[in-house]
Amino acid sequence: MSLFPINPAPTSPRRIRDVLTATPDSAGLFVALPEALPEIAASSQAQGFNLWTIELDNIGNADGLLAKIGEALHFPDWYGRNWDALADCLSDLSWCDADGHVLVLQGCTSFAEKAPRAFDTLQDLLGEVSQIWRTANIGFWVFIDAPRDGLPVVQ
Repeated sequence: MSLFPINPAPTSPRRIRDVLTATPDSAGLFVALPEALPEIAASSQAQGFNLWTIELDNIGNADGLLAKIGEALHFPDWYGRNWDALADCLSDLSWCDADGHVLVLQGCTSFAEKAPRAFDTLQDLLGEVSQIWRTANIGFWVFIDAPRDGLPVVQ
């Protein structure tokens, strides 16, 4: 079972500008309200962060998810399209030098309905990756468009 249940109510919204300009210690997983997406892009660019937006609506299983993320982030040829390889690549990103990394996942509700265990695993993995980046004093922010208990909401 994931640390982030499937049907929670969102917490009090925070401003995206405050989240992305904070120290890497504030990086992690967030729920992004639709109106936050332009501000996420603008703030990421202003801070010199890498920004990837991945649409999950048309993905129905873990294999499709792992392939889509690898393609979107231009993972190296050695990427094995499994959870361990995803964690390895997301924890490295040496081919994507930047002051921070921002991943926006859209269509999360649809994907979570089709592949709930894969979505739970992904959330747990992304939280761990964010912690790894914090030890290097680099932020790794993830914004999902599906409310989850325990995740701060940004707008």
